[in-house]
Amino acid sequence: ARQWRAIVGKAAMLINKCCIAAIDKHHRSFAPQVASFTSVYMETIMALDYRALQTLSQKRLVLMTRFLAKVFHNPTYKRGPALVAGTQGMVLRTPSEAYARAAEGIRKAHRYIADFWEGPVFPQFVEALITRFLVLTDDELREWEADPEGFFLVSNLELDIESEVRRCCAEALLLFLMERNIEATSRVVLSLASQAAQNQDPGALRM
Repeated sequence: ARQWRAIVGKAAMLINKCCIAAIDKHHRSFAPQVASFTSVYMETIMALDYRALQTLSQKRLVLMTRFLAKVFHNPTYKRGPALVAGTQGMVLRTPSEAYARAAEGIRKAHRYIADFWEGPVFPQFVEALITRFLVLTDDELREWEADPEGFFLVSNLELDIESEVRRCCAEALLLFLMERNIEATSRVVLSLASQAAQNQDPGALRM
């Protein structure tokens, strides 16, 4: 069973890497697949519990957040269909066919993302991102207790979507989400901060 889990984990990371490469280099051609993969990765993040976070590959967690950040930050998916005729990799009979097929894929991605910003899933995902990915692991908590100032200085230096640190990558994604819907994101952050302040459990320090 352990061997199969390892194989599945490696396959999942390979697929994730391919999706990220597609966003970077072929974002117009990849547009029709954006909704499906974005939904899968968001649902995966929202379904994680603390035990899964301790056992799942940190690289796999990083790749999921990196893909989502690239989707939400991609200019093509932000503005909707643009002039896409002649997109590389398409085998077409006429230029008008190129435009119609690529534009429809971009419209599909744009509709999905636009609905996400204003829909009920947005605050649920923000809360999941914070409570699953911005929590401190046991090792990180010990580092913070030993040197709080140094811990957050290193974190700030690595605050980038290309970071290989799970928490730093998630922080960068959270900033992208806040840029697009600051009111909903702020409400979730303030609610969680209030809950943490009222929680007497030392485990609340993980957030």
